Amino acid sequence: MKVEYEQIDGYAYGAIQPSLLMRFSDIPPVSSILTTQLAKLQNGLPSFEDGKRFSVDGLALDEAAAPLLFATIIDSLNHHCGDQRFTSIKAFKEMDALCFALPTLSAAMSVFNINAVSSLLARLSQGEPSEDTLGFAEGQKRQTRRFLPSGTNAGNFIAAAAERRIPFKIFSRKYIIGSSPIMVGNHLRIPAGYS
Repeated sequence: MKVEYEQIDGYAYGAIQPSLLMRFSDIPPVSSILTTQLAKLQNGLPSFEDGKRFSVDGLALDEAAAPLLFATIIDSLNHHCGDQRFTSIKAFKEMDALCFALPTLSAAMSVFNINAVSSLLARLSQGEPSEDTLGFAEGQKRQTRRFLPSGTNAGNFIAAAAERRIPFKIFSRKYIIGSSPIMVGNHLRIPAGYS
């Protein structure tokens, strides 16, 4: 299976935060060893159930297919690491690829988790013994702190901005930039990118 990804810093695919676009091609059959390893990895991660995880707009997705398992693993791992996702993951077809636009506070953290999961899968395919999945998740959590905002109020500020659909950008770990509609006279001016 081939996975390409692209970091989207602005808002796209209906998300109100940055996203990571994952494109899957050369998808293996459900009965493949890779799919079995992905299912085992997903079952071993800390549980993160979200009934509205995917927005499919009529696209039929097989829950046992490798791309869906991989996207679910990255979403669950991101959540375990402290990420906040305020909209569903958009699933769609693009030519011969199955795509997932994963909203995230840090596309760089998502890429870090993709690389770690890919490396783990490569080691497993080489015959290395299965590693403790919870230990793997905890190790990722420790390493990904550097990608997310620090401080006790950052999460609250981000959640409040998302609830009010106020665009925000994580400038650095210490600074979050938000913008809101601006009153000009008795007219409301909405900044570009705000919907």
